[in-house]
Amino acid sequence: MNYYDKAAEKNLYFGNLPHLRQNKVCYFVTFRTADSIPQAKLQQWIQDRNEWFLVHPEPLSESEKAEYNRLFSRKIEQWLDCNYGECLLALERCKMIVDNALHFFAEKRYKLKPMNNITFNEIWKPIKVYH
Repeated sequence: MNYYDKAAEKNLYFGNLPHLRQNKVCYFVTFRTADSIPQAKLQQWIQDRNEWFLVHPEPLSESEKAEYNRLFSRKIEQWLDCNYGECLLALERCKMIVDNALHFFAEKRYKLKPMNNITFNEIWKPIKVYH
């Protein structure tokens, strides 16, 4: 099994949050609930991030990527580690919702183990929209 390699080719993808992607590596994916970051903090973060991108359009240089990580990625991770919200995923019935979502397309669209020749988007896009 291959893991993230800092020296290997990688892509930085920005959706609502930044995603670092590398082909043929194992991904660690976390789920969070909407209240895991207070909305006021999240809205300020989004505003600050949007303003930063006005001054730093893509493609980003290596120093800009490092600055982005320092200013935005680390801040989100720190807030997530504060255990804000109701922590609903600690409840068994809520854990089962995530588990069922993961297994809903398993063996149909992907396997819940490493596979060759399949992209990250092919796996996770249907999971994110499953309900």
